[in-house]
Amino acid sequence: MLKDGLYEQIINQDILDQLARLDKDHYQITLDKLNADDARKLLTIYLSQVIRSGLHYLRDSFKSGQDKEALLAQIRLANSIVDQVAQHTKEADYQDLQIL
Repeated sequence: MLKDGLYEQIINQDILDQLARLDKDHYQITLDKLNADDARKLLTIYLSQVIRSGLHYLRDSFKSGQDKEALLAQIRLANSIVDQVAQHTKEADYQDLQIL
């Protein structure tokens, strides 16, 4: 359930669905557009949480004793994120940030 008083929260589909279920007579819901000046910081925090959760989930999907395989899967995910950043920014320097 959502906590009262969400501020500077990135609205994703899950939160939007939860907001839609709230009683509009009981809760005041105000959504603002993401400010371009604040976007870098807020999106970084949001993506950090998503990536941390994904890496944790990925690690937990491997059985005990499969530490090497789990680590390699996490590195592949991290490198695919770096690839996406390189593609979207069109900056070749990001390719040098691949985990070896």
